[in-house]
Amino acid sequence: KTQITYKLPTGVLKLKKQQPSIDYKTHQADTIEWLKQNGFTQFIKTKEELAWSDLKKNVTIQDGAAVTADGEIIPGIEVTAREDVFEVEVN
Repeated sequence: KTQITYKLPTGVLKLKKQQPSIDYKTHQADTIEWLKQNGFTQFIKTKEELAWSDLKKNVTIQDGAAVTADGEIIPGIEVTAREDVFEVEVN
């Protein structure tokens, strides 16, 4: 669940769970090289730009790293946790 709502007498308090911030562009060349060496070329666009939208469906984020199904850490992808956000709506 991505949002928890608390009803208060004077309004609503919402806790919105945030997805981690993922930087896959800074070290994109390292990630592309790794994908080539490990047979994941279907995730590389022909102009050698990382196909992050496709790759992210096939990896998990663990301990601040992008990890393949067999447990290998993909180099060059930086994962930064973001804090949850509270929102208050007043009636």
